[in-house]
Amino acid sequence: MHISRKPDWIIALLPLLGGFFMLMIGLTALDLWADEGWTIAASEDPNPVIIIEEWAVTDVHPPLYFIGLAVWRQFTGDTVLELRYFSVLVTMIGMALAYRLGVMLFGFRAGIIALTLYAVHDQVRVLTQEVRHYPGQLLAVVLILWCYWRFQARPTRGRGAWFVLVGVAGLYLHYWTAFILLACGLHALIVHRNNRQTIRKVITAALVIAVLFAFWIPALINQITLERPEGLPHALENTNFVYRVLLYQLLGTPEVLWLILIVAGAVGAWTLTPHRWKPDSPALLLLLAVIIPPALTIALNAVYPILSFRALAVIVPPFILLAAHGLSRFRTPELTVMMAFILTFSLTSVDAGAIFRIDWPDVADSISSRSTPDDVLLMENYLGVHTLAYYLDHSGRDVRYAYTEHVRTFRPDDYADYLADALRSADGVWVSKSNWPGLSYDIRPELEAAGFVQTMPEVLQHETPLFLWRFDRAPDDDAAPLVTYGEELRLHRARAAFNHDVLTVNLLWSPVDVPSAEYTVSILLFGPDGISNQDSRPLDGESPTSTWEADGLYFDSHIIDASALTSGDYRIAVQVYAFTDETFTETQNAFADDCTDDAECRFVFIGDVRVD
Repeated sequence: MHISRKPDWIIALLPLLGGFFMLMIGLTALDLWADEGWTIAASEDPNPVIIIEEWAVTDVHPPLYFIGLAVWRQFTGDTVLELRYFSVLVTMIGMALAYRLGVMLFGFRAGIIALTLYAVHDQVRVLTQEVRHYPGQLLAVVLILWCYWRFQARPTRGRGAWFVLVGVAGLYLHYWTAFILLACGLHALIVHRNNRQTIRKVITAALVIAVLFAFWIPALINQITLERPEGLPHALENTNFVYRVLLYQLLGTPEVLWLILIVAGAVGAWTLTPHRWKPDSPALLLLLAVIIPPALTIALNAVYPILSFRALAVIVPPFILLAAHGLSRFRTPELTVMMAFILTFSLTSVDAGAIFRIDWPDVADSISSRSTPDDVLLMENYLGVHTLAYYLDHSGRDVRYAYTEHVRTFRPDDYADYLADALRSADGVWVSKSNWPGLSYDIRPELEAAGFVQTMPEVLQHETPLFLWRFDRAPDDDAAPLVTYGEELRLHRARAAFNHDVLTVNLLWSPVDVPSAEYTVSILLFGPDGISNQDSRPLDGESPTSTWEADGLYFDSHIIDASALTSGDYRIAVQVYAFTDETFTETQNAFADDCTDDAECRFVFIGDVRVD
C-alpha cells in the first residue's frame, strides 16, 4: 500500500480545483431535458415512501438518488443551479476518492494523474451538469473499489461492514454497480484462490449485500415485466457502429491512445514467472471492472434491450485508474509530453456531448405569457410534461395545466372525468404535443367534440418534434359579438389579465367576410399616466387577417411588458385600423359599431385590470 505525504494534498488541489472550475462553467447554460424534469418531480416530496411507491417503482432505476436529492432540496432550493450543484459536489467527492484510490493502488503519481483525467473527462462533465444520478453512480463505483480493496487486503469485520454498506448503497443507486461487485468477486476468486478464509469472508459479504438488496427485487421485477416489458427506453442495438460510439463516449478520443494506455496499465496483470501465472492484483481488479460491465450488458442486450452508454459509465473510474497507472510508468520527460498532449486535446475537443433537449423555457414562456385565468394547458408530452411544468411553475405566472397524457396512460378509467374537469371552466385551451415516434394519440377530436375550435395556426416549436395548438370555446350560434369593427371583424371574446410581469390581452375574432384589408390591432391602456398603446397585427403577425376566412374563429394575443407600466388601475380598449399607403404612414380606422366609449367610434373598452 502506498501512503502519500501531507504536502501531496497541496499538489492534488490544483487538478481538483481545476475540475471544479470546469464543472461550474456553463452549469446552467443548458436547459433541463425531459429526464431531468422527471427527476425533479420525483424528488419534490421529501417522504421516501412516496418517492418509492409513486415514482421509483414505476421507473427503471432504484430510489436512493431521488431520496438523496429530496433531502438536498430541503436545505437549498430547486433552481437549476442548486439542483445541478448537488451533482457537482458528488463528482468532486468522486474525484478526491479516485485520487486516494490511485495512490493506494499504484502510488502518488498515478493518483494525481487519475484525478486529472477524472477532471477533464468529457462524459464526467456531461453527466455532472445534469440533475441525474450518474455522478452518484461514478462515486459508488469508486467507493466499492476502495472498500473492496481494503477488505480483501485485510478482511476484518469493520472493513467488511463498509464494503457491504457501499455495495448495497451502490445497488440502490444504480443497477449497473452490480457488475462492479461481480468484478470484485471474480477478482477475489482469482487472487485469493488459495486463501479460503478470505474467499469465505468475501462470499459472506456478497451474501449480505444480496439479502439487503432482496427487499427491492419485487420492484425490480415489476420494472422489467410490467413497466418496461420491451426493454429500456432508447436502448442501443448491438452493432459495430454502436460499439464505436460507446468507445469514444466512454473512453474518449483518440480511442487508440486510450486503449493503448489501458493495455499499458493492465500489463502487470499478466506477469510471467518461471512456473506459474501470478496476476498483479490492482491492475487485474480494474481490468475486470472495465471488461465485465460492457461484456455482460451487450450479452443481455440481445435478450432484453438495456444497452446505454450512460449506464456503462460505471467503467469510467476503473478505466481512468488503469490509464493513470499506464501513464505513471513513463519517465518524467515522456510523461510530461503525454500529459500536455492529453490535457490540450481534452480541453480543446469534445468527446461526449449533451443530450438533445427541447427549448422548454421558451415553450413555457410562449404559453404562460399568452394565458389568462380562463385558459388551461393540456400536456401531451410524455416525460417532457415534468420539465414543462417546472418551467411554468418557475415563470412566476399563474398557468393552469393538466397531465392529460399521463392520466390517459396510467389511469385510463379516470381520463374522461379528468379531461372534462380540466375543460369545464376553460374558454381557451393550449395543447403541447410531443411528436416522438409511438406517441400518435390525437386529442384534438375530443376538444372539438367538447365545443372547442382550433383558432391558431399549428406551431412547430423550434423545428423540434413539439407542436403547440390553441383551441377556443366556440360562441353560441345566437350569441351576439362584443363589437364589430368596420362591418368586417367581429370581436366575440376579450380577456385581460396581469400575470406577474406581463399584461396579457387575448381576443377571439371572427370575420363577417374575407377581410378587405390587412388590419392592425391596437391595445389602448387608460391608466395613471394617461394613454399608452401596443400595436401589432394579430398574434404578432403570425395570423394576418389576409389569411382569415369568413365566419372562422381566430385567436389573437397581445403581450405588454408590465415593467414599463406604473402601478394602478387600467382600462383596456381595442382599436382596429389598416395602413393605406406603402410607407405605413397613413391609416384608416375600422370603426366600431358601438360608439358608447368613443364618440368617433374608434375604440371600445373591453375590460379593467390592476397592475401591481
